[in-house]
Order: sequence, then C-alpha cells, then structure tokens
Amino acid sequence: IYNEAYLNLVINQIETIKYVTIIKLHNFNDFNKKYSWKQGNDVLVYIVDELKNHFPHSKIFRFEGDDFLILSDEYIKLDLNKLSLFKFDEDNIIEMQLDEFIINNKEEIYKLYEYIEK
Repeated sequence: IYNEAYLNLVINQIETIKYVTIIKLHNFNDFNKKYSWKQGNDVLVYIVDELKNHFPHSKIFRFEGDDFLILSDEYIKLDLNKLSLFKFDEDNIIEMQLDEFIINNKEEIYKLYEYIEK
C-alpha cells in the first residue's frame, strides 16, 4: 500500500470523481501496550491484506500510523464486520470507524482535510 507522502501527491492530482473510504482505528496504542507492537503489526498486515482483496483496483494508503484511506473509481461497499479483529483482539480494544464520501472534482479535495493534514 501507499504512504502518506504519496497520498498528498495523489490528492492534489484528482481531476475526476473518486470514491473515498476511510477506516480509522481507535485505541490502537492501548492495544499495542497490552498485546505488543508485534501483535499490532500483525493486525495492520491483516487489515491491509483484507483491503487489498476487497479493493483490488483501488489505491490504498496508510496514514497517521494506523488509519487507512482508499481512493476508488467506483463505489465499493465495505462491511466492517468482514474486517473482524476478534482473532487478534478478544477484548475488543480496537474500535474501527468507517467513513465514505465522494470527491466529484479537484475543488472538493477539501473534504479529505478533516481526516488528513494538509
């Protein structure tokens, strides 16, 4: 997947409609403290693999350490239940937030700034 630096480059080049899916992981630091950084990395790898399978033709970015942004040319519905972390997180420490919206043209990239730094 792509990093935040490439995300900043890509969003400034948006010309046509893009479907945006954002997954924010909350309490990830608490999870790492309880289970270890290695277990946290395993969670991130699992999520990336699942996102690649679900969004095979989309650009997937990791930003702010434990959040993900997907840019697609078509709408692809994501059910967070399919990203179940129970096998890693039996205590349900990690909470996932899903946001979806459309960017119709380059004038609407401001919609991303709520989620990422300029």
